[in-house]
Amino acid sequence: MNIGINTRLLIDGKVEGIARYIFENTSRMAAAHPEDTFYYFFDRSFSKKFITSSNIVPVVVPPASRHPILWNIWFQFQIPRYLKKYNIDVFYTGETYLPRKTKTPCAIVSHDLAYCHYPEQIPNAVLKYYRKYFPKNHHQADAIIAVSDFTRQDIVKQYNIAADRISVIHNAAPAGFRALNAQEKTAIRQELTGGVPYFAYLGSFHPRKNIAGLISAFELFKKQTSKSHKLVLMGRWAWKTNEIKDKIESSPYTDDILVRQETRENIFRYVGAAEALLYVSFFEGFGIPILEGFSAGVPVITSTESSMPEVAGDAAILVNPSKPSDIATAMKQLSEDEALGEDLIKRGFERLNSFSWDASARKTYAVLKELV
Repeated sequence: MNIGINTRLLIDGKVEGIARYIFENTSRMAAAHPEDTFYYFFDRSFSKKFITSSNIVPVVVPPASRHPILWNIWFQFQIPRYLKKYNIDVFYTGETYLPRKTKTPCAIVSHDLAYCHYPEQIPNAVLKYYRKYFPKNHHQADAIIAVSDFTRQDIVKQYNIAADRISVIHNAAPAGFRALNAQEKTAIRQELTGGVPYFAYLGSFHPRKNIAGLISAFELFKKQTSKSHKLVLMGRWAWKTNEIKDKIESSPYTDDILVRQETRENIFRYVGAAEALLYVSFFEGFGIPILEGFSAGVPVITSTESSMPEVAGDAAILVNPSKPSDIATAMKQLSEDEALGEDLIKRGFERLNSFSWDASARKTYAVLKELV
């Protein structure tokens, strides 16, 4: 088969969330199927690190598409031309955009429909595009892959699409995280916080991630316990971040809040040395950082909402993300109850057995094969 892959999100140093899902699945499919040719369609120059097998052919398709108008040009005009040029048998797009004017069968991945639930948190141009095209894309796709059962049910509800048209193929934990020993944790904490224990957040910064609420919870924790803990926020600034910046600057504990944009190698270390990983979003289609916390051998506090209970199972403390007091209580519990933390770490490692990139790649390939 000639398999076309939308890889426009694979940008060196920015492989998170959807890009991580695309990279992990496609690199494994290519490695497992040397008899097929995988055409990676980038929208700009690319890093050779993404070309992981000899049967991957990288192709740059202009223009660089980082605005809804350019998305439309790239997917609706350029991609159909390249699908025809390279005799593509099936097109796999690991995001919810697809070319609607092509005879090539297309499989899309639907990560979440957050725009339906929190439209006020989406930039206006992007929201307009989502509202106009996401329903069309789901209905027109020859195959739909959802990253969680929660997302599948949301697609059924929002778009009136039959559940049996949708395959659920989970994310898994990226490689690189591991449990650290006591000596390593001590050294890393000394490097990062002067030896003080800390709670970590990992992910992008925008309203849906509830970072402002997390900071409020941290303030309550500090007031209630007088502990020396710090809060380390790791990730990139995305959109509508003024509230987060204001919250940090106005916090009475601003000196205890560290914001870091780190290399992947440092993220592995800094998460592994944390008291706990906090990921208390309002809404997630999956929530890879939950699994990253499990892989790093640290307790995880996450949200009761959307897909997060599905991912966490019984291996994390679940809290109401709208109640900073609940988050603060969970932080206090972990700071005082070592046995609780050890139990959650054990459960987290066991929970990881339910998620595998290799299994996800096999299931994805089966979907593509069936279309052809």
